[in-house]
Amino acid sequence: MTDDRVRPMDAAAIDEFLGRGGTGVLSLAMDDEPYSIPVSYGYDPGSRDFYLRLGYTPESEKHAFIRASAPARLVVYERSGETWKSVIATGSVEVVPEEELDREIVTRLREADLPLVDIWDEAMEDITFEITRLVCEAITGRTARGELPL
Repeated sequence: MTDDRVRPMDAAAIDEFLGRGGTGVLSLAMDDEPYSIPVSYGYDPGSRDFYLRLGYTPESEKHAFIRASAPARLVVYERSGETWKSVIATGSVEVVPEEELDREIVTRLREADLPLVDIWDEAMEDITFEITRLVCEAITGRTARGELPL
């Protein structure tokens, strides 16, 4: 059965939705173990890649999952009144070496919705930050109006 309240988003609608930058949930896997984290992202509509600034402690579980070569998935969603939107991007993650950081990447990172609070239990001097790119291989989006069925 199809629900006529749910519609696929075309490429332009996906780019417009993601182009503002924002937050989502990044899901990774390693040895059949899933790992999901909330992230802030900047989006490049030209390449369809996402840029993330991730912080790690020395014993970071997140760091180990980022280093695994399994595919990753980023889910971005929003509800505004009775309208729902969601986009799912699948691809691979890679650390962007410092020497590759350019104006375009920095511009995209500025679009990320970074928290202004200290969210780590560690001292800031113990946190290492890296720029990570989700190289998008597939992307889909949909929008819906009204209450969605459970």
